[in-house]
Amino acid sequence: MQIQGSIETNDSACIILPMKRLDIANYTGLTIETVSRTFNRLENDGILKIDGPHRIRITNELLFDQIAKSAETT
Repeated sequence: MQIQGSIETNDSACIILPMKRLDIANYTGLTIETVSRTFNRLENDGILKIDGPHRIRITNELLFDQIAKSAETT
């Protein structure tokens, strides 16, 4: 899977998001509440860690990849 933004590697993948949540919502046609709930759910499920408004860390790459692959087929 290809992710836009800067990716750093150490013990987990770190992604720099160049867009704010509101911009992501506008770009995807969703509400900011839906985007925020989705990020929070992924964090609560242990898939990613929100490290700031523009930075997330993938904490479970296997599950993250599974979700991404299932989204590609829809």
